[in-house]
Amino acid sequence: NNPGRKGWTQAMDYIRSQPLVDEVILSGGDPLMVTDHYLSDLIQGIANIPQIKRLRIHTRLPIVLPERITTSLLQALGKNDEAIEAFEGAIASDPNGTIAIVAWAGKGVSLYNQEKYDDAIKAYDEAIRLDPDYTIAWYNKGVALEALNRTTEADAAFANANELMTIDGPDPGTKFG
Repeated sequence: NNPGRKGWTQAMDYIRSQPLVDEVILSGGDPLMVTDHYLSDLIQGIANIPQIKRLRIHTRLPIVLPERITTSLLQALGKNDEAIEAFEGAIASDPNGTIAIVAWAGKGVSLYNQEKYDDAIKAYDEAIRLDPDYTIAWYNKGVALEALNRTTEADAAFANANELMTIDGPDPGTKFG
């Protein structure tokens, strides 16, 4: 039941060639068994098919494993408001701890996805205030600043991220607090 990326590409090409098809249903096995990243790529591919008006995901996983509904899954599904709410709950539960650091950064991503760049920058600043060595927050802050054409500030944020990557290793997400 897992066609892989090549199989999904072939399926999307077929759907694209059928102008009367306006709905896609992901089913067979359980679509939520794949990673959020993979599912996000698949959803984006389907969203790029012009005639598709509705995507349905047939799953029972949330019933047996409710923690599968993660903030990154909500983001992948375009549910940024719900993700922000979840991040705010996490921040409230541990306002100065590691959970808050990651939640502030995640909230920044959801705000960025809504093109609320100034608010995203504020969220990244909170993550950085709690952990000045949090590489991914510095990098994402640079991306948000760049979106506002604040290139000098963006360059400084990217320089901080680059410096931390040199210290911490090649993966910008390895430093969590």
